[in-house]
Amino acid sequence: MREIEESGMKFLVDESKLFYIEKSSLYRRLNGKSVSSVEFVELLPKGRIVFVEAKPDAPKDASEFSSKIRKKVSHSLQMCFSMLHEIVDDSPEEMPIAMREALQNQPRFRAIVVVKDLAVEHCVILQNYLNIKLEALCHIWKMDILVFNEERARKRKMIA
Repeated sequence: MREIEESGMKFLVDESKLFYIEKSSLYRRLNGKSVSSVEFVELLPKGRIVFVEAKPDAPKDASEFSSKIRKKVSHSLQMCFSMLHEIVDDSPEEMPIAMREALQNQPRFRAIVVVKDLAVEHCVILQNYLNIKLEALCHIWKMDILVFNEERARKRKMIA
């Protein structure tokens, strides 16, 4: 297991199922070119590919927050497929073989936003808001979006 520290939380991720996109050579090269990324991408059982974004606290402006999440998830998805199909010169070996195979075989997508300091009742409100604001992305990719606080992420064994 690899420990990834983001927004004051320690995520536990199976190294063989991790694409640490935020630290990838592709993202480092594109970072200054208006490209955003989630923290990391993880392959879960049954071929589900999860885009994980972490935030330290509740958003001040929900509209701006949803725009940033949409951009990060959309760009991360595009970078995954760009690497998979070797459209860019970056090494596809940075992405685990199992994830590359899942991306080629009717993948199922999910985005999880973990907000460290967020009340449980606000998780539901923010999750519903993000699903509305990211509706097109969700429909195009058959993606669902979940919002967890630190406590819920810990219960799901995402963080230490």
